[in-house]
Amino acid sequence: MESFRYLGFSLFPSDLTRLRVLGVLLFCLSSMTGCYRLGLSPSYEGPVERPSRLNEYYSQGESYYSYTEEVTKREERFSIKNIVIESSAGTLSIDYYYQDKPSDDLILVFPVLGGRPVLSAYFAHYFAEQGYDAAIIARVNDFKDKSNFLRIEEILRRGVVRDRIALDFFEKEYGKKDFGTFGMSRGGINVAISAGIDPRLRYNVIVMGGSGLVDIFENSKESRVAKFVDEVAEDHDWPKEEMFRYLRKNVVTDPQYLAKHVDAKNTLLMISTCDNAVPYTSGLQLREEIGRPETIVLMAGHKTSVFFTQFLPAVPPLREACIFPFGYVELEALHFFNEHFDRGTFVSAMKLAPFRLLQFMPSAIARFWTLVNGTL
Repeated sequence: MESFRYLGFSLFPSDLTRLRVLGVLLFCLSSMTGCYRLGLSPSYEGPVERPSRLNEYYSQGESYYSYTEEVTKREERFSIKNIVIESSAGTLSIDYYYQDKPSDDLILVFPVLGGRPVLSAYFAHYFAEQGYDAAIIARVNDFKDKSNFLRIEEILRRGVVRDRIALDFFEKEYGKKDFGTFGMSRGGINVAISAGIDPRLRYNVIVMGGSGLVDIFENSKESRVAKFVDEVAEDHDWPKEEMFRYLRKNVVTDPQYLAKHVDAKNTLLMISTCDNAVPYTSGLQLREEIGRPETIVLMAGHKTSVFFTQFLPAVPPLREACIFPFGYVELEALHFFNEHFDRGTFVSAMKLAPFRLLQFMPSAIARFWTLVNGTL
């Protein structure tokens, strides 16, 4: 036993107790990160090939006819312009965050459902500060209008077509060649849909997205979603079961049919265990359909996951003083894009190193569990 004393302990009962205590403390400290990660499935063989009918169903037609641009803001590192495009799918409004030096890369930030696009603007601004061009395609809020309920598939399909037209525009007018996406909540669901249809969307970060739109409507505990479902059923004088049956029959623009075409090797997925809006099971379903990509599981709800970002300043409007001291979601997304766009990863890797170290134990346990259950 003396041979172990140079390590600072000997293998007597008191030292074993000390090791147990240290182990518990390490586990507790690891748990404070509030998340763990699962790597890309080693059995992944690649995405399912897209059938030609997808390109036909989501055709851009004649794409766009004309556009106007107006610079709305200039900052030290980048500028912002609003682009209005007249297209076969109606008028598109795009906020474009661009660097002085042109590049081939563009990150599309997909907005959440409804409201002012403050969250998507925050992330677009963040990526622009890190040297990326970013764009937000404004969403048409027809989706929220109860009177449009019977047109839900048409609205979803039209949204994809508008995304594809925006890609056409940036390819032709700005020479963009490499596209990435970032989306949270409904934005994440849209990423899974549009990236499943258009192969140009190669590098995708999906945060709190899910699959099975009808199941999300049916099982969501989010008060706004539940209220919307109740009001639609009442307005159409339909039992909920009949309404959901109608949706399952008519909605095909859904990750459960399209996510299998997204390349898991080029995908980062983040889901929340206590999500009451997009249920955790829907996030796991999306992970399976993509092919078990690299996945980060946040110990948070749908709204509280914002505490893993620096979106909420502790002292508004001072962004430098935030409630959560680290922009974890932003860092993971940035590191992902740096890797896939072949930009330097040293700085982002160093900033993530403390998180990765603390995640080691819970991640190892999670991987062992998924291996035992055959879900790795």
